[in-house]
Amino acid sequence: NKFQGALEVHGDKSEALLQVRWSDDDYDTWSKFRAMDLNSMRPRMRRLGEFKQRAFQFLHLADSPLRLNEIDTE
Repeated sequence: NKFQGALEVHGDKSEALLQVRWSDDDYDTWSKFRAMDLNSMRPRMRRLGEFKQRAFQFLHLADSPLRLNEIDTE
């Protein structure tokens, strides 16, 4: 099993929230969306738990474009 301590996104600063959720069972079930503030110095989520394989889904509903350069996981 793998353990994910954090998820961090790098991109344009924005007065918006990025909603993130994940699936550990080939898209059968999903976690609840968690909000990430894109205006913070380091937009980041912590304590994402243990898994064997994981897929992420990102939801951005703001009226501004979403431009991400990379997504880092720890």
